[in-house]
Amino acid sequence: MTTAVDRREDLSFLASYSRKWIDNQLNKEYSGARFFWNKRRAEEFARTPIETLLFDKYFLDAKRWMYPGVAETILDIYEQRKHRNIRVVCILGGFGTGKSGGIGAALNWLQWFEFSCKFDPTSERACPQEFYGLKPTSIVAFIALSKTRDKSEKITFSEMKPAFESQFNKDYFPINPNVKSVVEITANNTLVFPNTATEAANAGWSVYSFVMDEISFLELIDNSSRNRGSTRDVYDQAQEAYASADGRRFSRFKRDGMGILLSSLNYSEDFLMTKIRNAYNGDISESETYFKVFLPWKVNPEKFGGKKYFYFDTNKFEIIKNDKEVAALDKYYIEVPIEKVIFGENSDDPNDELLRKVRSGQLKV
Repeated sequence: MTTAVDRREDLSFLASYSRKWIDNQLNKEYSGARFFWNKRRAEEFARTPIETLLFDKYFLDAKRWMYPGVAETILDIYEQRKHRNIRVVCILGGFGTGKSGGIGAALNWLQWFEFSCKFDPTSERACPQEFYGLKPTSIVAFIALSKTRDKSEKITFSEMKPAFESQFNKDYFPINPNVKSVVEITANNTLVFPNTATEAANAGWSVYSFVMDEISFLELIDNSSRNRGSTRDVYDQAQEAYASADGRRFSRFKRDGMGILLSSLNYSEDFLMTKIRNAYNGDISESETYFKVFLPWKVNPEKFGGKKYFYFDTNKFEIIKNDKEVAALDKYYIEVPIEKVIFGENSDDPNDELLRKVRSGQLKV
């Protein structure tokens, strides 16, 4: 026979046990975080302007380390996202233009932040996985891809990692300090890690965002045995790796998430150049692609003594140093977007005609 006192004791024990279980779960899920993440906070942070996320010291603090041209590009991407979906960002630029440390690192973190603020409005918790119909315990990946794992670790991943040491992360989503080879964030089951850019490397992962660095220098093999059984006779590692990673992204997140493709120039018909050229020409298959060519003197003017330009002869592939030609260009130069110079029709370039007149003596300066 159970008395009323016994039942009260049972209920007290049950309440105590339940509280202990909840506390243990919270401690496990939010270990190291200063503040509890909930739907109200997720809604508030989701409204943070892109300028704040980029420049405020609480977030990326980009004024301290990001080139002006890189910041302008990111702001342009987010302005365009107000009017169209951008699923792929393609950046062509040489060494030192801030591709990996600026575009790759910042966009990857911004995509992670965007994901972290999602939640199912019918759920009691702020769990981004539930928003996409995934299990709350599903690991969502943000991957740094390069030709080799060593390059991925030392270049792409090492540039991406510091963004996750922001004060925002320390407060709500601290990284696991015991794991050095990846960025492990247990508070929302996300993982940032380096990998090789092969089509098999991403199998099994729920990929929300991926950065492919120096994509133009991946393998291109004619008559490849890797295409055995296929009608194709060329194995393009860049194309295969991109299709694999983006396929993982699309299968889980549809039009959300982003692929970030970065490289210096290798040859004019490589995967990245072809993708940008198609986007420039209005190919419908590239309607969700944003592209930009980074010129060092525009990305980081201070490095060039504050000047944002010098003149480059695209026919001779050399910097123009002749005083008369420079003076004529200073006076009459017509700005032509570098994308048009590289990917467009340039037979009617007014600056080429200007140089022709100076060199033939028809125009005196």
